[in-house]
Amino acid sequence: MSERTKAALILGTLVLYWGQLWNQLRLEWSANAQYNYGWFVPVLAAGLFWRRWLERPAPAPRGAPRGWGEVVCVAGLLLALFPVRLLHEANVGWRAMQWAHAGVLTVLSLWVLWRLGGPRWLRHFAFPVGFLLVAVPWPSRFEDALVQGLMRAVAAATVGVLDVLNVPALRHGAVIEVGSGLVGVDEACSGVRSLQTSLMLGLLMGELYGHRPWRRVALLGAAVVIALSANLGRTTFLTWEAARHGLGSLDVWHSPAGVAVVVTELLLLWAVAAGWAGLAAPRSVAPAPEPIRDRHPGSSAPPDGGGELSAAAALGSGVRGQREGFESSNRPAAGGLARLPGSWVLVGLAWLGSLEAGTELWYRLGERQMTLNPRWSVRWPAEAPAYKEQTPSDKVHATLRYDAGRSVVWEDAAGNQWHAAELDWDARNQHAFIARGHTPDLCLAGAGWVLRAEPTPVRFTVQGIELPWRRYVFEAGGRSAYVFLSLWEMRSVAGRQPGPLAYLWRARVAAAWQARRHQGLRKLEIAVVGPPNPEAALALFERQLQALIVPAG
Repeated sequence: MSERTKAALILGTLVLYWGQLWNQLRLEWSANAQYNYGWFVPVLAAGLFWRRWLERPAPAPRGAPRGWGEVVCVAGLLLALFPVRLLHEANVGWRAMQWAHAGVLTVLSLWVLWRLGGPRWLRHFAFPVGFLLVAVPWPSRFEDALVQGLMRAVAAATVGVLDVLNVPALRHGAVIEVGSGLVGVDEACSGVRSLQTSLMLGLLMGELYGHRPWRRVALLGAAVVIALSANLGRTTFLTWEAARHGLGSLDVWHSPAGVAVVVTELLLLWAVAAGWAGLAAPRSVAPAPEPIRDRHPGSSAPPDGGGELSAAAALGSGVRGQREGFESSNRPAAGGLARLPGSWVLVGLAWLGSLEAGTELWYRLGERQMTLNPRWSVRWPAEAPAYKEQTPSDKVHATLRYDAGRSVVWEDAAGNQWHAAELDWDARNQHAFIARGHTPDLCLAGAGWVLRAEPTPVRFTVQGIELPWRRYVFEAGGRSAYVFLSLWEMRSVAGRQPGPLAYLWRARVAAAWQARRHQGLRKLEIAVVGPPNPEAALALFERQLQALIVPAG
């Protein structure tokens, strides 16, 4: 096998392994707007790798021969990809598995670089490999806590700015009340989306301008300040517009304001990075020596001028030695490639194919064990006072990616206020994982409600159908809201529905073991405001449920 063929195989194998992860992440990149930039990260990382490849150092001298310890470690990393792949297939959107997958691939990629060029190549190419991790979504708990904190902080800061502008405004959690109505600070307006994009751009700018590590850290700090400041300006402008021209103006200015924030962040970060690069440039008026680049065979350097001939002669031996060293470093690293046997590359390709084939076989066999669960529908109380039914907004649909949905409000005879939402994901819709992540404790917290009790699992049997639920208790303004959430899988093993707290790791492992994926999902969320205590709310909900749920057929 020629060295060029082996190099192409090594690079292609790594790209295929990373492509397996990107295929899983594409659902996050398309479903969550804050991670839309993930589509560009692989392309940018490839460009950064090629940029460093043109300036790669000579491979380090060959070290000690391979030992069994290294073989066992690499084999263990490759074998670890199989359970990670199985768990991720059953739990699309599980951030822990996404990071585990990315971590294994990062270590394997760095090991290949170390094998090819030793510690020199490992240090030289570490940044482009690490840059790929920018596309992996942040851990859910950290992200949710950050989003909630930023939403409240942005809302509070916006009210403060509006007060300076003599615009009356009140804050209720992450909701701002102005004269024309309520303006919600959602995930997009919280600043987390622009923050993540700015951090990615800060890393990119630091690499493109070749800043020292401390300047790169400072550039990330500047990215945080720029992102939060720009987003505060956006939220203040939108709220000010809503106060002056009504809530309808939000639909007109929301998207243009978001684009303006991204453009502003990009220009400001570029200005900071370029400005620091100018400050770091040498101040000597003497021209810097031209860097030696890869040359095609047969090319020659421009002839020296008469005035420069003596200087070149004086430094002749040093320049010649530097040029020879650089040119030798840019020759195909035959010695480096020889450190990675071609058989290892072929084994890696074969294992990658086995991963996909084994995963697909596991779930195809598991699907044969699935049974269709009883079908049911909801009979909404259209005759109840203040009954109103509507289709969720386009924004909600764009966020949750469901196939069918409706939202209903009504009052019962005792004056209790009911709010309900029913959403369905078909078995072919892989975005059902979003339903498990958007829980009432996140949505209502942004509207100023405070969670007073941890989600409690409850089950009710309605006309022979057992429905699992989670019960939440919220408080705001002296009122209590009792929210019940059910996630119903259309197909399951032996007709058994997963527990109501299906996002726990034990349930996720059980889903992979039972080969449950893309079974179709129904999400039913019902909230009631008015009962005096949780026990009364639970009894009232059970009675209401008996009238709402109707078995199909």
